[in-house]
Amino acid sequence: MKIYGFPTFNLTKVLLTAEELGLDYDYIALDPAKGEHKTPEHLQRHPLGKVPVLEHEGDYLYESAAICRYLSRISDSRLYSGDAKAKAKIDQWIDFGSLHIGKWLASYFFEEIIKTKFYGGSVDHALLAEA
Repeated sequence: MKIYGFPTFNLTKVLLTAEELGLDYDYIALDPAKGEHKTPEHLQRHPLGKVPVLEHEGDYLYESAAICRYLSRISDSRLYSGDAKAKAKIDQWIDFGSLHIGKWLASYFFEEIIKTKFYGGSVDHALLAEA
């Protein structure tokens, strides 16, 4: 099992899930400054060239919440319930994190780090206030 990525909130979710489950994996660090996430090899793993990506049993999965769910399902996990209603509650919070908290963290990360360090742009304070 391999996990491809570079430091983002979404990669952190996947790595913490794998660690909590005690899964054996190799972390493959990609360098975004060198465009390693946009190489033909990585575009075969993820058609948009994003991270994280999980490689398992010859297949690739992307989208951090889907990867976390998958990791929980393939292990003897105490993170995922067998009860349908409890599972729906877990899914609800995973989706909340991805769709809301993840959006705000991504906005913050882009404005404070990517935009200023790599593009020399100025921070959009209205966007940060919303985040």
